[in-house]
Amino acid sequence: MRYRDFPKGDARRYFVVLLAIDHMKRGEATMHRVSTAVECTRAEAQRAVHALVEQFGVTVDRDGAAYLISAWGALKKAEVEKLAKSLCTNQASAGASHAAGSYGDVKAHRPSNSTP
Repeated sequence: MRYRDFPKGDARRYFVVLLAIDHMKRGEATMHRVSTAVECTRAEAQRAVHALVEQFGVTVDRDGAAYLISAWGALKKAEVEKLAKSLCTNQASAGASHAAGSYGDVKAHRPSNSTP
């Protein structure tokens, strides 16, 4: 799951960054590594961390350049992970249906093979 899979201002962007930090080993979650992992800029990852602290009460500590989640605030870690997993599953199935040519109720326009 990537940061830019979601629109600006969407809290799921923040959750992507939060989970990236949480899943990295202690001392490895630098802004450079986090932003690379979720495919965003370091500034975007830093803004996401700030928003998590301000809006959700997440406690983010620093050990040198590395970030560490010490408390999840108003969020439940298991629920955020469950949401992320369901989003990944939905995106994978949407990608497969698009690859197969299925676009929901929208039918692709196909030119007629008949000539006048």
